[in-house]
Amino acid sequence: MPLLTGSWKIVADGHVGELIIVGVSSTGQLQFNLSIPTLLGLVAGGSPSFVGFWDESSQTITFQHVVPDITPNAVVTPRISLTFTGHLFKAPVQPAPGQDVTWTLAGSFVAFNGPATTLSTSRRNRFGWVATISQSL
Repeated sequence: MPLLTGSWKIVADGHVGELIIVGVSSTGQLQFNLSIPTLLGLVAGGSPSFVGFWDESSQTITFQHVVPDITPNAVVTPRISLTFTGHLFKAPVQPAPGQDVTWTLAGSFVAFNGPATTLSTSRRNRFGWVATISQSL
């Protein structure tokens, strides 16, 4: 099943936000935007970069959100780096005609140089996430 485009409600380690799936190229490259204000905050520095992939055969999504930090010497280093992996499923599995379907992406993300809100350490750097979108058939 193709990945639905549109606005998904995302909850990452308890932080609510929006994952906007814009599209998926023929090679599986994901076009998206991620906004989780209480997790990512309003960070100074360069613009975030978004890189992601959709694997149709395994129904797996992988995407990364990186916000660079620009030092006074114009050296760019990653300030926040979150890498998400998840899988797609729907409920109900076999909907009746006209029944709404909820699509769910669920998985985990790893925080590197993470924001203080994730409190990532060597002992705890993997966190859970889930995103949902509804579709009327």
